[in-house]
Amino acid sequence: MLELMLSRVHEAKFVESKNLKFLVLDELHTYRGRQGADVAMLIRKLKQRCGQKLIYIGTSATMSTQGDRQDIKTTIALVGSKLFGAEVKPENVIDETLKRSIDRPEPTLEELKEAIAAPLPPQPNDPQTDLDLFRQHPLAAWIEMNFGLKEDQGHLVRRTPIAISTGAEQLAKLTSYSVTECEQKLTEVLLWGSRTKGLTFRLHQFISQGGSVYATLEPKEQRHLTLDGQYSTTGDRLLFPVVFCRECGHDYYMVRYDRENHKITPLLP
Repeated sequence: MLELMLSRVHEAKFVESKNLKFLVLDELHTYRGRQGADVAMLIRKLKQRCGQKLIYIGTSATMSTQGDRQDIKTTIALVGSKLFGAEVKPENVIDETLKRSIDRPEPTLEELKEAIAAPLPPQPNDPQTDLDLFRQHPLAAWIEMNFGLKEDQGHLVRRTPIAISTGAEQLAKLTSYSVTECEQKLTEVLLWGSRTKGLTFRLHQFISQGGSVYATLEPKEQRHLTLDGQYSTTGDRLLFPVVFCRECGHDYYMVRYDRENHKITPLLP
């Protein structure tokens, strides 16, 4: 759009206006390679045309994750300087401010061992009581600071994501419990935290997309299932597309009903 504005005669009034003071680019991390070079040249054309000393603002959630907090700020400042053609100082890079969800003290080694050995407290009827119990649990505090957050120069930053199995190995090494025991207990506490919303975490499960499924209209023990888009199978049995409800996930057949002949035939998506 900016390139079009620079080429349209009737928009020259805006480009050369003294009211033009800011240039804001969102998703700054996407401007790299050929596209980054093109946009950098475009910004320089704008600077030449408008004649104003612009204030440049770039926003991104995933610019850099290598090194400590100062290294990240320096990297972002260098990228911004190249793109905008103006100096961006590391101290002008504003990163996110995080705070702990679990405000109890760091658990001791004995507290961790006892928490692994003991069953989780029974679920109370009151959600707030359940949340308070979770926030006081030693493993909840350990999970937050070993899966989610870490301190960097007195500032809380996000940790690089790890698998539950990796966290279990770390906990097992610390407490001398088996990896299996630690993984089981961590899973229980994570599910507890999901129920109470006591931890701001996300679990990612990657499932590759499947193709269409076709099945015969028979009981589950007898029906024929296939991924091949055929109209019928052995014994002249018709194959119907199986689809899933977006609301509840329930599976159902797609059929065409012939009211005159009282026949059901497959309805292809």
